[in-house]
Amino acid sequence: MQAPWCAPQPLEAAPPTRFELVTFGLGSRCSIQLSYGSGRGGSWHDDDCCASSSIAVVIVMQLRQDAHVDLDLPQSLTFAFYGLVAWVLSAMFAAFRILAGDRVGHALWMRGLMVAWLGLPAYLAVVGVFWDFEPRPPHLLRIVMPMGVAVIAFCFSPWGREAARKLPTSLLVGTQTFRLPLELVLYSLSARLVLPKEMTFVGYNFDIVTGMIALPLWWQVRRLAAPHWALWAFNVLGTLLLTVIVVMAVVSFPAPFGWYSPPNVVVASYPWVWLPTFLVPAAMCGHLLLFRKLLIEEPVRPNV
Repeated sequence: MQAPWCAPQPLEAAPPTRFELVTFGLGSRCSIQLSYGSGRGGSWHDDDCCASSSIAVVIVMQLRQDAHVDLDLPQSLTFAFYGLVAWVLSAMFAAFRILAGDRVGHALWMRGLMVAWLGLPAYLAVVGVFWDFEPRPPHLLRIVMPMGVAVIAFCFSPWGREAARKLPTSLLVGTQTFRLPLELVLYSLSARLVLPKEMTFVGYNFDIVTGMIALPLWWQVRRLAAPHWALWAFNVLGTLLLTVIVVMAVVSFPAPFGWYSPPNVVVASYPWVWLPTFLVPAAMCGHLLLFRKLLIEEPVRPNV
């Protein structure tokens, strides 16, 4: 992957020297090669060089597809992310208990599906499949998009209607509180230059507001004091903010958009791949089921 810095220009007479030196490394996957030199009375016609009157510089960044990624992140940050995954997973298992009831077969089927949902992207991330962003669409999106379609199809299916009817509003709202600490984790990733700041609350990602609202709203729901309009407002706002960060994440991939730097490649590694493949679909599923619940319920219900 080569980046043209400016158009090449003819070189004036200079000593016939040329040097090549690999000077930088980004983890163990990326290397930047700096080549510079000149030629007597000649010119360089490399499409990816920046030429002055006597020196031409070539900078090449190479992403090795067969190498493992060393993000050099503190273990505390990784463990914090594991905690968020466990938080949402525990909410999922609570929902499974409610939906399955005494049907052991249904409970085992739902838990097995969740293991596969988490296991497939984790395995592909470990073996490095998602690090190739050159295909259109990238391999990561080829997994994320079907998962999103599956979540939407479930929520609008008869199964989704049953889930919306049985699951308590307190569970659907309370689960969304994980987005508050998640935004703090994303900010920490940005501070360590592995995520663009535009994907945090100092940029264009204001999803932290959803988590901040979810906590007091959950408390009101538990006290049976949450007005119907407040649930609608929360759900609409949370869905919009979630949509914004999903778009920001996609355009921050190194390809095909690559709008922001550093590029959003951390989600191609384990365990961070669970951010787009588990946490985001879980948040979206919660919003869609809450929409269905609000549509089928009366504005005031004694049991929320």
